[in-house]
Amino acid sequence: MPSPLSTGDTATTDQQALAPTENPANTSQSSQVASDWNPKNPEEIAQRDETIRKFCTLICDKCGFAGENFYYLEKHYKNEHNLLGYALCCNRKFFKKRKLYEHCLRHINPDMFRCELCKRSFMDRDSLLSHNKRVHTPDSQKPFKCEICDAAFHKEYLMKTHMKYHLSLEQKIYNCKDCDRSFGAATYLRTHQQTVHGAASSWVCDICAKGFAHKWRLESHRLSHTAEGAASLKRQCDNCKKWLKNEISFKNHLMRCLNSNPVSCDLCGKEAANELALASHKRLHHTEQPVYTCSYCGKQFKRAIRHKEHEANHRGEVLYSCPFCPYTCNSNSNMYTHKKVAHPELWAAKINDKYYKR
Repeated sequence: MPSPLSTGDTATTDQQALAPTENPANTSQSSQVASDWNPKNPEEIAQRDETIRKFCTLICDKCGFAGENFYYLEKHYKNEHNLLGYALCCNRKFFKKRKLYEHCLRHINPDMFRCELCKRSFMDRDSLLSHNKRVHTPDSQKPFKCEICDAAFHKEYLMKTHMKYHLSLEQKIYNCKDCDRSFGAATYLRTHQQTVHGAASSWVCDICAKGFAHKWRLESHRLSHTAEGAASLKRQCDNCKKWLKNEISFKNHLMRCLNSNPVSCDLCGKEAANELALASHKRLHHTEQPVYTCSYCGKQFKRAIRHKEHEANHRGEVLYSCPFCPYTCNSNSNMYTHKKVAHPELWAAKINDKYYKR
């Protein structure tokens, strides 16, 4: 059935569905994006099939069967080869039609999944939504807090991963044998050894033998070996309209391009060196960050936990009790230090049980 809209119209409609409101990380906004993104009728499904066919040949790489759409290709793989169906595009396998469609949209517009607050672009819709929740959600709305540095997270698994980073640094689990520097994760140590000490690269291009520390960098590099892939990597600077060959070149260019254009904050009048500096200023000083005022002495706090601990001192209240001895205090950072120093073995066993056992 022919589509009543052109491919460009389809991309524009879906991009409007992704456009953020004043706070794109808001839960209701995320839900709205999720609901708007699903096709609602046969016409929209046909539009998406048309977009996919424009950029992707739906051919089975086992026997050469050509599917009319992703559904028929997926069904063919299952019935004829007993395999999970997928489509190939830009040397990548796509096992879900939605992911393939989002990839094709980036052929039309490389900034299809761009955060309107920080201008960072992402590979797909899920990555953009995750970024909004992690980066642009106020800490006060994130339920999981780090006991060491007060970092906040919207998912418990992110907090546990963050805690492992702290513990790895303290216990020197990932220590460079060449310079005795410690890292919080194996990936950071591996990158350090490859970039500083010349260790063998983890990911090597099978076309030109260039090495990379991360898989995503290799995948991005491999696209540059084909004309279509190289075109999909290009980014245009909104300021000077210059085209850059990839995301990294674009970010480096952006910092230089905007550096000579001082801009003023429309909220307080402060002059920033460039747009990036202004965005950072607004995040720090003008985003929704409630101030907590002590009802006893008027002292103000940026974090709710510090306000709570301070007022507990006024009331003579005890907030934290050591599980290993009678020690009490009203500071979670002091309690953390106490458990680690006064009860190292018990503390280590509890941390191991909480964060490392499955």
